[in-house]
Formats: sequence, structure tokens, C-alpha cells
Amino acid sequence: MPGYVIHLAVAEKNAKLSNVVNKEEFMRGVIAPDLLKSVGIDAHYGNSSNPNLKMFLQKHDLKKDYNKGYFLHLVTDYLFYNKLLGKWAPQIYDDYNVLNPILIKKYNIQLPNELQNCVKFEDKALTILKFDDIISFIETVGKMPINQMCKKYVGEINYECQK
Repeated sequence: MPGYVIHLAVAEKNAKLSNVVNKEEFMRGVIAPDLLKSVGIDAHYGNSSNPNLKMFLQKHDLKKDYNKGYFLHLVTDYLFYNKLLGKWAPQIYDDYNVLNPILIKKYNIQLPNELQNCVKFEDKALTILKFDDIISFIETVGKMPINQMCKKYVGEINYECQK
């Protein structure tokens, strides 16, 4: 899964495009799957690399900003694992710690209270991730409105994606 700050950076880019009214609720939704997973709940509707987006949409209304954020989290996980990440290794968490201060500054991220003790910072070189790839990923995913993500990644289901 992408680190918390990567999720928040994507959300910062995405909020206006997805007609978010209550940004605080949207951001709570963006971080919720990882916080819920830490208490043993299947918060990713399957696994992070292949979430069941159809199931999520059948249970949740995308008119609510919290649900938009949650859906964005699931799609971001899917794209991170399947389009960006060539391999997973435990050192990826160290890379998140290196990227965190850079991304917080670049995307003007305000860390939610729930993450104050979770987000760490390190000053060393990246070992798994490439900075330019992460920025490109954030920019690309952040520029796709939720309703387009719904149509592109869920496919043909008996559910109409809301705008």
C-alpha cells in the first residue's frame, strides 16, 4: 500500500476535481482503510492490490465525501500495486519515511490528528521507490475525478456512478 502521505497527496490533488464539499470528511475517508485495517477489519474489500471496488460501490454512496475519499484510497492502492510498483520489499516503508517531509511540503498536507504518531521522517536515500515516479503517480491519480475512476476501474456493473 502507498504510505499515508502518498494517499493524502493524491487526495489534495483530487478534492476539487471530485467536487468535494467537506474536505475534512474526504480526508478521513482517504486514511480510513489503513486505520481500520490496523484493528483487524477487512477495510480494503479484499486485499490492497486487488480491492473489490464493485462491492464497495454496492454498499456505499459516492455522494458522501467520506465515501469518495475511501473509494479514492482503494483505487490508489490498486494503481500503486499494479501500475507503479515493480516489486514489494519491507524497505518500502523506509522510503515512505524519506518521502514524507518532501510530499508534505510539496502538496501542503496537513496531517490529521490520527496520523501524528504514525508518520515518520528519515533523511537518507530512497532504496525502492523513485522520486519522479512517485510525483508522476500522485499527479496522474490526483487528476482523475472519482466518477471517472468509477467508470474506468469498476467496469460494467449494475450500478450508476454518481458525479
